[in-house]
Amino acid sequence: MQFFIEYYPQLKRLPIPDITVSDHYFPERQVRLTAAKKIVDSGLTECALCYITETFGDIFSGELIDRAKSILNELENKKGETK
Repeated sequence: MQFFIEYYPQLKRLPIPDITVSDHYFPERQVRLTAAKKIVDSGLTECALCYITETFGDIFSGELIDRAKSILNELENKKGETK
């Protein structure tokens, strides 16, 4: 979940081979990227971020939750622009 929030800007714009991931995630890099990219490509980003903020808001850092909320706000603003 932290991975999804951290790499969302790249996930929404780039193909998987072009996404630069920290060595910290090296062993499971491909699995995480594939799962996260599938969420984005399926249009489930908003759902995933809502779930993360509601379920893990008291566990993850305030900075991470704020980043997730910021992405949610961006998505809401884009929805409003297209209507």
